[in-house]
Amino acid sequence: MPSGCARPAVEFTKFSFTYRGSAVPALRDIDLCLEAGELHLIVGGSGSGKTSLIRSIIGLIPHFYEGDVEGDVRVMGESVAGSSIGDLAKRVGYVFQDPENQLLAATVGRDVSMSLEAGGTPPDIAEGISRGILRKLGVDHLFDRSPHELSDGQRQRVAIAGEIARAPRILLLDEPSSMLDPRATAELMAMLKELKMREGLTMIVVEHRLEPAIALADNVVALRDGGVMLSGAPRDLLGDWMSVAELKSAGVSTPPVVQIYHSLKHRGIDIARVPLSVDELLSEVRA
Repeated sequence: MPSGCARPAVEFTKFSFTYRGSAVPALRDIDLCLEAGELHLIVGGSGSGKTSLIRSIIGLIPHFYEGDVEGDVRVMGESVAGSSIGDLAKRVGYVFQDPENQLLAATVGRDVSMSLEAGGTPPDIAEGISRGILRKLGVDHLFDRSPHELSDGQRQRVAIAGEIARAPRILLLDEPSSMLDPRATAELMAMLKELKMREGLTMIVVEHRLEPAIALADNVVALRDGGVMLSGAPRDLLGDWMSVAELKSAGVSTPPVVQIYHSLKHRGIDIARVPLSVDELLSEVRA
């Protein structure tokens, strides 16, 4: 097991994968442990390996995409190679980059209920549970609406509701902010924070930039060329100018407040800790 992980939710042990027909590994020598109950932010530029990492967690690698595999991936203690994609779907909820692709029913309520009914819940009970889940996420007023009539932010919440209905232990979100405006992104992150605190879910948020989820993250993993370039607590990584420079060279943008922090430090202005939001920066400067 990779060191420093007391309660592993996802473990990669010396894991490498090369797609059939490719001469270059998509993932190489990944040695990584994602702690249960934490929010893990996975970042990287184009071609860094983010998509392949997702596929390895939900079982599409190696069960759908064929290729050369070395090492092991375990989800909640069970080997991905020894589990079916269906079994893994019971442990890992997966929200697509475009949530509309997973909203299939005529109404929002029916869409969430289908997730419950697929697990054996009677339709009348599923409807009541669906209303409760949507209420928790602040979108119960959309119960009878068509998913195709919703805003991108509303679709994102409904897709998350459908995954939560299946009671997974891990929730994986693929670039959830990519189709949202700043306000909808802020609302989504506030909802994820509340879900993490209330439900105790392990969350894996995959992004090409740090800013949307950095203030919520317990851990950041930066990928480059299929390998882990950097990993650690957000303040540890962003408080180190060399790490910030490495992230930039790998195509990962850092929040403007981090750039301001390092600029002020360079000018001799002492700030106790690197801020992860504008409010934190103002608080640190006033202190």
